[in-house]
Amino acid sequence: MSEKLYWSKISTNDMRELKLTFEDFFKLMDCYYGNVFITDGEGYILYLNRWGWNTVGMSREKYLGKHVTELVEDGVFQYSVTMEVLKTKQIMDMEAVDVNGKKFWVHAVPVFDDEDNILFTVHYSQYEREISKFLTEIEQSKALINQMRGLLEHYSETIGGAPLIYRSEAMGQVLHYARKVAKTDGSVLVVGESGTGKELVSHYIYDESERKEGVFLPINCAAIPRELIESELFGYAPGAFTGASKNGKIGAFELADKGTLFLDEVGEIPLRVQAKLLRALESGEITRVGATKVKKVDVRIIAATNRDLQAMVHEGNFRGDLYYRLNVLPLTIPPLRSRPEDIALLANHYLKEFNSKYHTSKQFSEACMEELLRYRWPGNVRELKNLIHRMVVATDKQILDAPKLDLEQPVQRVKMETPQLQLDGDLKTALRKFEREYIREAIEASDGNVTKAAELLGVHRTYIYRKLKGEEGKE
Repeated sequence: MSEKLYWSKISTNDMRELKLTFEDFFKLMDCYYGNVFITDGEGYILYLNRWGWNTVGMSREKYLGKHVTELVEDGVFQYSVTMEVLKTKQIMDMEAVDVNGKKFWVHAVPVFDDEDNILFTVHYSQYEREISKFLTEIEQSKALINQMRGLLEHYSETIGGAPLIYRSEAMGQVLHYARKVAKTDGSVLVVGESGTGKELVSHYIYDESERKEGVFLPINCAAIPRELIESELFGYAPGAFTGASKNGKIGAFELADKGTLFLDEVGEIPLRVQAKLLRALESGEITRVGATKVKKVDVRIIAATNRDLQAMVHEGNFRGDLYYRLNVLPLTIPPLRSRPEDIALLANHYLKEFNSKYHTSKQFSEACMEELLRYRWPGNVRELKNLIHRMVVATDKQILDAPKLDLEQPVQRVKMETPQLQLDGDLKTALRKFEREYIREAIEASDGNVTKAAELLGVHRTYIYRKLKGEEGKE
């Protein structure tokens, strides 16, 4: 602050008329959370607000109207900032020490009349402890603002009892199209990276459809062993294979009759089962494993994948006719990094959820939210949710600090020493052995996280599980 402050057109005779105004002003300043100290142009004390008197243990009656030098003589302060301001006629910012040895910061301002004489000196001061407390309160206020900001001007859909919260135009367009798709009965192929919310959007289509009175049956094709997926989808007859129940088993298609069957990770279905799935889609007819009787079912299929099925068709790993039968109504969910408007919204939603779950009231710091907004989220919404969960559980502080995230996210490479060749067995056996070793190196480089290892190798995590078990199968 470089300009001088002037109290224009005020004479000594006017002061009596302004007495009530000053009294009102002083009453207001008594409510101020900090020290306000005012003297006249000669250094006599006119006012010290209630907070200031209490802080230094001073008595209003003892020092009001006295000269500031008496405060120094009585040891209340070690140094008079007022006298320095009166001497230099300059604004002063400095550190001072009170009678208790406590440090405080002082901002002292001279106020001039029209003839450049000092009428008043006004001091604002704050103790270091109070400054620290005040800064903490500011940080908490910013955190609360960040948290509340996420609750304003956004949209929320309730899906299967779970909210789908968004602000971005991209997600708005996705749900707008999903509502249109829901009114039809065609097969839907939901495509998106892992963690983008494919099942949530699929459930939304079900909720908006005429089949909402029927079941919504989710099947994770990647979680079912390849040799069992056919019987899980279509059921099996009594005694169909070794270990089969003597009563047989009803499959997913029959369970979802008149409803919706959600096939997650549909790209993991083996080729031999894909033909049977195609027939079910085209004719609505299924046959249990080990049975000859054909059953008619009325099932809507919503499939989801994070893989490029078209590329898999070209590679011979997915049937082209099945792909086109599934891809009647395609719907692509954008990754979180392409809709940054949703990051703060989702983060605050999950923070509220985990605060409620663990009976805490933690908040994001401003730096924390900035870090969340800068990160690219390769694991999308699932990664964000897991991170917030971890922060709430693992952090003792009330204000959550910025997490350590890899903002650059460089491409990782698996480093392996060149193996010494040993001619032991045929080439196929050697290749399988090398592949398993390479996968183990990837898992080690990913700190034991199979999902990260799969991303590193460009394969699905179920592929890793099968290879480590020594299973074979065309991928």
